[in-house]
Amino acid sequence: MPVEKNILIFLKDGTKRLFIPSSTQSPEECLENALSILERGDEEVKKHFLVEPDFVNIETINSAVYTKHGVLRLERKSVIQSKVDDLRRVRASLFLG
Repeated sequence: MPVEKNILIFLKDGTKRLFIPSSTQSPEECLENALSILERGDEEVKKHFLVEPDFVNIETINSAVYTKHGVLRLERKSVIQSKVDDLRRVRASLFLG
């Protein structure tokens, strides 16, 4: 059974994009498609990573935007907010214990 990975791409303008392979795509195929989509939009890729599906939590996924290509785009504000919420939950458990 292949390990499913998502593709997290950092662009030179400081934004990030998360691409999620379909059930019929390998992560490598998804990466090739993602790079071609970004190149057509004149977006320059700085670096990319294959990440575990749980690397980004469900709140971030729910606040992402569906594009015409079926791709999810991360919004920086929602990512920061989800990380702040995670830290608050951890911190609260430390003070209650």
